[in-house]
Amino acid sequence: MILYYYTSQRHGLASIRDKRIKISKFSELNDPFDFIGIATDKKEERDLVKNMRGKLNSKTGLVCMSEVWNEPLLWGHYADKHKGVCLAFEVNETKWDKVQYVDQRPRLGDYGVDNIAALKADNLRDISRKKFKSWSYEKEWRYFLSFKKPDFVDGHYFLDFDDELKLIGVVLGERSTVTKEQIAAMIDAHPSIKIGFARAAFSRFSLILNRLRTQVMVPKKNRVALPKLGAI
Repeated sequence: MILYYYTSQRHGLASIRDKRIKISKFSELNDPFDFIGIATDKKEERDLVKNMRGKLNSKTGLVCMSEVWNEPLLWGHYADKHKGVCLAFEVNETKWDKVQYVDQRPRLGDYGVDNIAALKADNLRDISRKKFKSWSYEKEWRYFLSFKKPDFVDGHYFLDFDDELKLIGVVLGERSTVTKEQIAAMIDAHPSIKIGFARAAFSRFSLILNRLRTQVMVPKKNRVALPKLGAI
């Protein structure tokens, strides 16, 4: 399965160079209803949720990616207003959870329990996959993992690239300032990588491959081919 990771140019180039990706904590997510977004009217239950979230935040993180590389909102929100990059990864689908977009927050009764403490691990995982439907444009997948495995550098956790997180392509934003020298460094680090520049489509709200800029900036053997862009 191919998934796409949107980020700023600085962080994207660092990920390519260091062959690793940053893992987010739950406290860093941009949705306050994210994990655990269980609906409850009782203050004591809300306090338990807050406590549970705090414990999980210290032990567990996640990597979030999208099914698509050409969503303008994702470029605007996560890729530094189209100045950033979108990294394409071949991943092990069995380790990733597809986000479910819903109208209503889940309630305890949905899981056959009447208190937060009775929720099982599977219930918590299911809750962590649910987001409000307004986020559906993200077409998000999530990889949850313990902080025991990743590297801890400069106060952040990182997950190294490997056969189950294989970088295969880079799409550079329409406003990217990446140079030929930086592209050469990407290729030195990942000789088979495919690279292309994006631009706004002329007739619809989408991003497409900027063929001319890609031809000018990227060596032929490393260019993204237009018919294959959706599969890099």
